[in-house]
Amino acid sequence: VGISRTPVREAFHKLERDDLVTRLPKGGFAVREFTKEDVEEIFGIRIALESYAAYLSTIHITPERISALEKKIDESERALEGGENDKVVQCHTDFHDLLYKSCKSKKLTEMINNFRDYFYRYRSALLSTEDGFRSSIASHRQMLEGMRKKNPRLVERLVREHLERGMEIALKAVAEGRMTP
Repeated sequence: VGISRTPVREAFHKLERDDLVTRLPKGGFAVREFTKEDVEEIFGIRIALESYAAYLSTIHITPERISALEKKIDESERALEGGENDKVVQCHTDFHDLLYKSCKSKKLTEMINNFRDYFYRYRSALLSTEDGFRSSIASHRQMLEGMRKKNPRLVERLVREHLERGMEIALKAVAEGRMTP
């Protein structure tokens, strides 16, 4: 109600360009299911970019940013205890955003932002179980400790392993037909 057709049409064209929907022969659109190849490609790019960003972030991290990351982890734990799953997902996203924004590389940050929609498309599915939430929060705590110790190689490896676990969960969801954009 009260919205013109132009922004809606533009939104559908963007979704089509991003290969999230396909145009139906008789008009309209259908949501495209993800393939194993989609997951492997997107996570491969994400692992390369974000593990490198984590490495750089550990070198450049400030005490204020470490404090912000810790607060985000604490907030996600409180949200999990309160059964606020959507908030846990948002806190997870915020944690990763804070982490890579500390890398001090404008080009790397732009690259991650350019792929952001692709990267975060899987987040809700990956974190849909309490075990997934708890495992993710534990990973974030390990990353934070590595950053406190100024160990960039450790944090790079932890982020890589964290994202590889996410890729395995996403691949399983695709194989079971549970993954759509």
